[in-house]
Amino acid sequence: MCLVIVSILELFWNTCMGRKAAVFPFRAQVHIDLVCPFFRCRQVQETAELVLLPYNYIVDPQLRKLHKIDLAGSIVIFDEAHNLENICEDVTSVEISSIHITLAIQELKDAIQCLQSEIEEKACEMDRSSVPFGSGVLDAEQQKRSYFQINDAAILLVCFIILVDFLTSYDWFQSQLAQVRSEFTRGVQSKKGAMFFAVCRGKVSEGIDFSDACSRAVCVVGIPFPPLMDIRIHLKRLYLNELKAKDQMTQSAEDWYVTEGYRAVNQAFGRVLRHANDFGVVALLDER
Repeated sequence: MCLVIVSILELFWNTCMGRKAAVFPFRAQVHIDLVCPFFRCRQVQETAELVLLPYNYIVDPQLRKLHKIDLAGSIVIFDEAHNLENICEDVTSVEISSIHITLAIQELKDAIQCLQSEIEEKACEMDRSSVPFGSGVLDAEQQKRSYFQINDAAILLVCFIILVDFLTSYDWFQSQLAQVRSEFTRGVQSKKGAMFFAVCRGKVSEGIDFSDACSRAVCVVGIPFPPLMDIRIHLKRLYLNELKAKDQMTQSAEDWYVTEGYRAVNQAFGRVLRHANDFGVVALLDER
């Protein structure tokens, strides 16, 4: 057993777990006791009266089991609940990229080729031994088209036209938002003012606070409906239509689609009013 780990755990139990709970900054406690913040968080959450968690730590049963989160007898409050539906869908969804599909197809081709070669070898051995057989040689390509519905031309043309933008790093990409916000703030503080362009359903329109003079007007151009041809949106609409056919009280796919568009509009408009005394102008620019 590693003596270093033993000493760290011993220090953790003697300094943190043996002490009566006190209300002071967690960072200060970790620095004073020189203990690992990870162990401290994992331990105190089991007896804490208030625990703040991301959505997925609550709705995902595997994460709840991993972190020993027991919801029995607890009061669960979801803040920003308009995002809960998307979080639940993400937890129960699996994303398969075109790269994974291409690799799977290639593995199938290799397996079929091996199977075809083995059948041909067995047929030749049986033929040399003058053993009659009543089945023909397996046509791998024909079976591939019949059973897997795969066309080589379609596979080759799936990603025929691609536009790729290369950035120096992911950190650089993330830092651009902070830089743009800094420039926007300087513009707001000046007499000339500033204009900030962003997309609906993004970090700016749903997660950043523009209170007071930082936002006296919000304009939304068009209605930000979800992408209709997106496979997840398409499957969600099919699912809602199936539920609607069974129960007329269920929300229809069309109603859900419209609601999603206006929900994004309301989130964007919410950037201008952040407290009771805040004020501003909201404008929806759309020819409809």
